[in-house]
Amino acid sequence: MAIVSVDFFSQSLTRMTKFQAILPNDHIHYLGGPEENRKPLKTLVLLHGMTGNCRDWLDQSTVAMAVRGLPVCVLIPSGENSFYSDSVITGNRFGEYIGKELISFARSMLPLSREREDTWIAGLSMGDFGAVTNGLRNPETFGYIGMFSAALIKKLILGAKEEPGMDYFIRRLYEAMFGLNRIADFEGCDADYEALARHVAASGSTKPRFYIDCGTEDPWLYRENQAFVKLLRSLDYDVIWNSRPGTHSWDFWETSIRKALDWFPVSPMEAGENNPYVKAQQVMNEGMAAIFMEAENR
Repeated sequence: MAIVSVDFFSQSLTRMTKFQAILPNDHIHYLGGPEENRKPLKTLVLLHGMTGNCRDWLDQSTVAMAVRGLPVCVLIPSGENSFYSDSVITGNRFGEYIGKELISFARSMLPLSREREDTWIAGLSMGDFGAVTNGLRNPETFGYIGMFSAALIKKLILGAKEEPGMDYFIRRLYEAMFGLNRIADFEGCDADYEALARHVAASGSTKPRFYIDCGTEDPWLYRENQAFVKLLRSLDYDVIWNSRPGTHSWDFWETSIRKALDWFPVSPMEAGENNPYVKAQQVMNEGMAAIFMEAENR
């Protein structure tokens, strides 16, 4: 496995930005295997929550170990506190960055599959807001969407006041973040995940599949996640709803990412006889076995 930090100039954000990439460097593509055996990697875009950055998933979870042995590249971008949205007011286009530019840039430099069935997006809390909105805005790109304790805050946005409350932002900040002339315009805008779900269902496009979980001790968000699952199912989306005990915490999300990786369509890499990584492991195992046997015979 390799963990790579990439800095590049984003046209969408008009500034330098950074993302982390987890790569299976034991994959045959990186080891010079026969051309006919090389297969492109599947891609998981993994989004952080409020106040976080592209290091969160690496520092707070064992996602790097969870994908070990899988032909998957994990892209972890920084989204600031943007809810991964576009705004004509602030000039930030995090939705375009996540949904289009990041994928295009990563595919230009890494051996990634271009198939939607091999391209997934997921996140935690605020990252889920970005996963569902950008996944539904780009159903031709993302075949699977994972949501862990999703910050489905449409009601908070529409009811936002001038003073900060449990919704973290005041009304004017929400209006700026989503590029709204007035807060009521959130209804039906391109960040309204309910409207997006209805639009994709009505358009006849191939609908992404969903894995959604939320802890039962995360009371407000739990109710909102339940309601969204009900809406998706009424629109004939394929949804896995994993209701289980837990809070809004990394302990919960650690389990979430592992369960989602079991759900995404991926199998461990085959250990072909010409794979030098496998050969090295065999040599090391044989050497260790010989050392232990010699020690026992003394």
